[in-house]
Amino acid sequence: MKFRFKKVIKLVGLAVVPLSFVLSSCTNAAPSKDQPILSGLSNVNRNDYDLGLVTNPLNTLNYVKYNSIDRVLPSLVDPYLKNGPSDALKRVLTAKRRYNFSLLNIPQDRSTSNFDNYYKTNLETIQSDNGTGVIGSSFYALDDFNIVGGTADDSGVGDDLKSRSTIYAFRNPRNTNNFMALTGYTNVKKNRWSNGDFSTSQDIRDYLEYILDLNTGSQKLDTIRRYGIRGVDRFIDAQRDYLAKFNKSYKNPFGRRNYVFNQDLKIWVQDPNQTDLYQSQTVDDRNQPLDTKEVEAIKNAAKDLGFYTGQLFLDYDNSFVARFLSMNPNFSLDAEVQDFRVMTSDNQPATIKLVKNPYVNPYQKFVLSTPDLQGSLQPLSKDENSFTLIFNENQTPNLSFLIGTILENLYPVNRRYIETVGGGIDRYGSEPDKFLTNGPFVIPRDNGILLGPNGYINLVKNLDYFDAENTISNRIRIFFSQNPNTNALFFEDGLISQTLIPANRINRYWANPEIKQFLNKNQGYGTIAYGLNLDLETNANSYIQDQDLRNAIYYAINRSDVLRFVGWDFSFPTSTWTAYGTHKAYDGRNLELFFEGQKSKTKNNKEFDLLNYDFVVHLSKGFNFEKTVRHDLAHDLQTARFYLDRFKAKHPELKQVTLNFLDNSSDEQVRGATYLKQAMLEAFCGYVNIEEKSLPENIFASYIEKGQYDIIYQNYDRFSGGQPQDGVLTFFKNDGIDSFRQKNIGFKENPVGSYTYLDYLSNLVLEALQKTDPNLTRQTILKPDIDRITMIINSDPAMLAAYNNAVNSLNAFNLNTFSTDHLAAIIARLNQVNPGFENTRYSNQYVNALLDYMIISNWRRDPDQFNQRRNENIAIARLHTAFNLILPSFKTVDEIAQLTDDTRVRLEIDTLDQVGSDTKKVQPNFWKKFIELSLNRFNESTIDYTSRLSSFFSGNFTDEELKENWSLDYVYQFIGAIEKIIRDSGLIIPLMEVDTNWEVTRVGGVSSLFKFSLQYAYDYTRPPRDGLPRTREA
Repeated sequence: MKFRFKKVIKLVGLAVVPLSFVLSSCTNAAPSKDQPILSGLSNVNRNDYDLGLVTNPLNTLNYVKYNSIDRVLPSLVDPYLKNGPSDALKRVLTAKRRYNFSLLNIPQDRSTSNFDNYYKTNLETIQSDNGTGVIGSSFYALDDFNIVGGTADDSGVGDDLKSRSTIYAFRNPRNTNNFMALTGYTNVKKNRWSNGDFSTSQDIRDYLEYILDLNTGSQKLDTIRRYGIRGVDRFIDAQRDYLAKFNKSYKNPFGRRNYVFNQDLKIWVQDPNQTDLYQSQTVDDRNQPLDTKEVEAIKNAAKDLGFYTGQLFLDYDNSFVARFLSMNPNFSLDAEVQDFRVMTSDNQPATIKLVKNPYVNPYQKFVLSTPDLQGSLQPLSKDENSFTLIFNENQTPNLSFLIGTILENLYPVNRRYIETVGGGIDRYGSEPDKFLTNGPFVIPRDNGILLGPNGYINLVKNLDYFDAENTISNRIRIFFSQNPNTNALFFEDGLISQTLIPANRINRYWANPEIKQFLNKNQGYGTIAYGLNLDLETNANSYIQDQDLRNAIYYAINRSDVLRFVGWDFSFPTSTWTAYGTHKAYDGRNLELFFEGQKSKTKNNKEFDLLNYDFVVHLSKGFNFEKTVRHDLAHDLQTARFYLDRFKAKHPELKQVTLNFLDNSSDEQVRGATYLKQAMLEAFCGYVNIEEKSLPENIFASYIEKGQYDIIYQNYDRFSGGQPQDGVLTFFKNDGIDSFRQKNIGFKENPVGSYTYLDYLSNLVLEALQKTDPNLTRQTILKPDIDRITMIINSDPAMLAAYNNAVNSLNAFNLNTFSTDHLAAIIARLNQVNPGFENTRYSNQYVNALLDYMIISNWRRDPDQFNQRRNENIAIARLHTAFNLILPSFKTVDEIAQLTDDTRVRLEIDTLDQVGSDTKKVQPNFWKKFIELSLNRFNESTIDYTSRLSSFFSGNFTDEELKENWSLDYVYQFIGAIEKIIRDSGLIIPLMEVDTNWEVTRVGGVSSLFKFSLQYAYDYTRPPRDGLPRTREA
């Protein structure tokens, strides 16, 4: 992941240094001639702007739906927290604000990280001392770490945390390095939207609601999901369940009201008379609702979303209501809708309707006697200018992830404007005049922006911005260009002040004393890999499904050659999936330290180190003049050809394998495809052929999420997350296509689709069983239950008729209808005819998968070739699903471990000592834990499975796990063991780390340009005002 590395280092250091140490009670360059360097730039005069930059083209300003604007966004719309001024600039700024991160006292009872339980147990303490009982004297001063508020309110000039702090953070009692909740305060009438409205905390809630509503189709859905906010998974799954059952999305899942214009107050308000919230949207022939249960599930999930403001009523500030309380003697804090007398701006009486905010903070205490109707508990959101954010108890973030990833990416959005003047979320930002800003810069109306390739965006200082005196540059021009050589020419000609350096220019720049002084090395973390489509519905018949072929490709690639071929000359090759980068253990040790010394063998008995570089060597990426040799320890042609021979033995008639490589037409991805094609030709003499296909970016993205490829080249930094386990967690859960369940998009949470660790494990079990019975298959193992279901159906005439209808219809709707109508009855009969498996085998998922397999397998051939292939693939997918689900009742964990022990031995799992201080404890069994975590429990929901995984990896161990001596040290080693499994399965092919690169820059005032948070940025060779630092800060 590209990252503001200096800040990360500071945050990581902040997180691991003992609290007692860090807590407080806590000459202008001569301008060159203005000569254009490309056609179309003849009208550009660099003296017309203070700072020039370059970024990838923008096609929209809609930051709710699309990711493309994310880099520029912080200069236009303020996030909650953002990059502050560099240390050198901070020393010369006159207006300085403090932003305190208050650490609330840790409760005596440390048995739970569930915020509900914490609140109930500690309510008396929270309420004590006038609602400040849990506020202590410990805090972090975020501004000391170059982090300042965007929409975040400052903490004032004093250190009285009980009266004011930017953030109040509830530490996880079970792991005090993490946080289970926080309350953030936002600016009070300071951040003004460009239409005149003021931003509030409710605007951040609206941003999240838009993204989490599946009808929006936001590209940010999975990003928000990874934040671990309580209730997000439940809410998304409830919507997806509705979609799968009724073949359409549920409209308005948050129960939001339409806007109507209030003539008395001359503002748009949410319709107080609207009554169709959370009503049925699917009815039968008699107009009776069919979706009551599903709608209720969505409604309850929405209420549980862990983001609450303290705004009591829709559309109106608490202080506005408090101002007119004397005119309303019958006012109630609890009424859902009530009439309310107010005075208009022209001093005329009027009656409005107050609608209770359904998502007001349920933990806050509101009483009529408090000033401005604010809540009485200071550490919880108490009005429209504060919010409480609660995390899943097993996904509590650490400090660096919380601040650097979550809070710096919480943006406001003006829903009132979007739903009225803006024309709806789909049209918002499609044109410059349908977009609002509230940040340090605005887009001028004339020639402000030209969307698309070869376009630009001009930023002009927002004179109405609350911190305008600290906005350094007056005008900024950002060019849209993807070509690194073009960008280098822009810099050389003085049009821009910063760009990344293509490798073919680095020696020339070092030799040029005028440019050498502007060179700077960046580093970050993340993984670029060849991604494989292992999804069964979309790609079941591809040879890429064969593990031996995948392993052949894995070991045939020379990652050090890939670096140079695609232009990442300064980065490092890697053969592990986990982007350890800045990942730390709870006590500050780097994750890599737990991987050192780990090895595994391939099937030809060759041993390979898990790490390509040890931790100390890896540190060299941070030095300008490192001489580390780029080598790939996993490149071994002998091993590659060994695996290819195994593949050939299974397919003796095959003369050549052709795999479809998809790219987005960018130079880097095209080069990635060209390298792979060449490498396969050289390693396998043309037996493996790579067929390249280039597409425009938007079409390419659609192909990926629909699984229309064999291999892609991708930056997978989105799977790095904030926790050490985030990488390996990716492959526990299926994210493939399931068109019969209306899941037509996938590969978001699992980049290979439907393939999981359980598929790997099932294959190992099947291979072991076939050693004694070569005729054993998934079908033969499942046949007894298929026969029992057939008998049950045949014995019931009504059920048989419905079954035959599903078979003859060739229709997914009738298929799903049969399962819905008869699943419970079939399960009940199965438990009768085959007793002993109650609550162990015949789960809803297992029997449903068998029914689908039986029906689809009996469908007549579809004349449409695409449909026929899809149907066959879905049948295969259901067969694999059923086999995976029967496995826990077919073999115990111990039996599976025994059957697959040869793989454990070959991978050298369970052979290491603990890295920590306690060497007396017996190491827990890694292989059995991998089996246990891979297997689904009986009728285990997706949310429950996610919670089980998160609980284990975050150190919230069960009593049984504690008896097995599990600790976080062992968990980190266990992650290394799973990395061996990822390599052995060949499910993805890591290539290199990303974002270790060189830039040439004259930009001062900011520590990084990963994101264009440009309030403090300027060209230090021609500063726009006197007194600014004239050199780049080291």
